[in-house]
Amino acid sequence: MRVALVAYPFLDIPPVGYGGVERVLYNLSSAFRQRDVSFTLFKPGGTLEGVDCVSYLDQPLVEKYEHFSIDDYHAELEGIIDNIVVGLVGGDYDIINTHFEDAALVRRLLKLNAPVLVTIHTLPYLTESFAELTSTRHERLHFSGVSPGHVEQLKAAGGPDTIFTTLNGIDVRSFDASCERRRFMLYIGDLLPRKAVLSACRAVRSAGASLIVAGKAMPGSDRDYVERLQQEFFDITVVPDDLDATIKRVCSSDVDEYTGKIVHVGEVNEGQKRLLLSHAAALLFPSGMEDSRWVEPFGLVVAEALASGTPVASFNRGHFADILQSASVACLFEDQSGFVDSIMRLQRFDDHAACRRFAEEHLTLENMAQDYLKVYDQILAGQRSGRHK
Repeated sequence: MRVALVAYPFLDIPPVGYGGVERVLYNLSSAFRQRDVSFTLFKPGGTLEGVDCVSYLDQPLVEKYEHFSIDDYHAELEGIIDNIVVGLVGGDYDIINTHFEDAALVRRLLKLNAPVLVTIHTLPYLTESFAELTSTRHERLHFSGVSPGHVEQLKAAGGPDTIFTTLNGIDVRSFDASCERRRFMLYIGDLLPRKAVLSACRAVRSAGASLIVAGKAMPGSDRDYVERLQQEFFDITVVPDDLDATIKRVCSSDVDEYTGKIVHVGEVNEGQKRLLLSHAAALLFPSGMEDSRWVEPFGLVVAEALASGTPVASFNRGHFADILQSASVACLFEDQSGFVDSIMRLQRFDDHAACRRFAEEHLTLENMAQDYLKVYDQILAGQRSGRHK
């Protein structure tokens, strides 16, 4: 089987900072390499060591434009699609798995001979062409979501009756779960209302705990929301030049001047993120508390926290809420008071090995590769069956 994986044009793979879909594709590429799957990764930017890549843009769009906007994306889109299709022609791929869910791109892909699997990573109301995409009916067009709950949301929003589930996975063994714990709670992610950062800050204040906010404002973010965080909740904001030293300091010992404080360190790179995850008392994951439309499709940082031996306080909605219901490695909460109680309970948590075991059982690259390859096999078997009717 020969597979083409198509990535978004926004960020490089692996991403330098945040980029959930890009991180997923990096992990999937690693999983396929472990299984000796023949595949090519279509991505923006340069090559990726050990991976057969086709670079369809010299630079990812976020790097190309100083203040990237959706208008820049639309201006580039036709050329991007042309470059992807040209790269695919003659590649003799058995299946094209695009994680770049643009309707115009998918229409062009369907003019090629291979079946197309569109893996959707977000919710329909945030996918610009979701309705157009899912209303397209073609015998070679298939869809997958990243968790069972996510698949049900896609169907409920008008998606086709058959949508496959392709769970995300991580390289669990590459995370360090043996580090000494510090007292700080940790939030990693974007400063967006749907991620409920305000709720996390309020809960930490009520619990009398410390919080490291490794968050960034997205292009087009709600500026009032970000400013409120900065003015009302962030006690200390770390400037970029001091970021690395600050992270090493808070991970090496409990820093008295940070006790009971909310410290905003901004976006962190992969190494800094792993260091914080391996020393935090707990990860806070309130995603969806402040936006009833948002139900977290997966939550990659939760998987990374558990692999690091770090328990999670999670809003009781979304994929990880579903699979953590009976697990001892998380506190699930329904409201703000429950969030405060979860933080206070996790300050006393000490079974870090259980977190690692959970990740090893449920969240590995091996499981991820198995899911995708099973779906590919089902699609190809259906294609063969259809040809023989």
